[in-house]
Amino acid sequence: MERADPALDDTAGIDLSFAGPPVAPALPWHQRALDVASAYLPLILMAALAGATWWLVTQAPSLDGPAGPAAPRHEPDYTMTTFMIQRFGPDGALRTQIEGDRLRHYPDTDTLEIDNPRFRAIAADGNVTLASAKRALSNGDGSEVQLFDDAKVTRNGKGPNDPPLEFRSEFLHAFRNIERVRSNRPVTVTQGDSRVQADAMEYDNLTQTVDLKGRTRALFESRGGGVSR
Repeated sequence: MERADPALDDTAGIDLSFAGPPVAPALPWHQRALDVASAYLPLILMAALAGATWWLVTQAPSLDGPAGPAAPRHEPDYTMTTFMIQRFGPDGALRTQIEGDRLRHYPDTDTLEIDNPRFRAIAADGNVTLASAKRALSNGDGSEVQLFDDAKVTRNGKGPNDPPLEFRSEFLHAFRNIERVRSNRPVTVTQGDSRVQADAMEYDNLTQTVDLKGRTRALFESRGGGVSR
């Protein structure tokens, strides 16, 4: 069950007049936004548990070609302002929530862009993961999601002996198909009084390994209450 606020109609048509087996209609772009968030939030949580990633990608500029057919313009065909999108599980419980100041879909690049995105994922055991940034960008098929500027992911703790785990970086880049999260920007992982910092990192979910790159510094809370370096 899904609910979008406000509701939008996807008017894109699909031509099935060709030989061969029928092709399933493409999902509406706002449906893909839900699928992207549901797929990536677990990866972002894993990044917070180990460290995470970000690869700075510049947005392709509009093309001004020579005389002839006009080049596609980089302008949104759909927008949503002050929106909230929610996805519920089969039991009716809230599983994923996406909020943002403004969402734009660009047909020329088939990308989704969100200003001030705020993600909330609730696991089956009730554990909550929060993610936010100043901007989020996803490609059309949801195979890559990027968080830009003041990206933060927080996994709520389960008690006094399990404080919240927080990950911060200026850039996060998650790859769903290969299950990796990368960052070429400084990263900081904090839990209680313990903190790990690195210049960059790559997390591989398939091998359950994290590669911290560049200068790495760690501060760990000792059992006696002091801090070890």
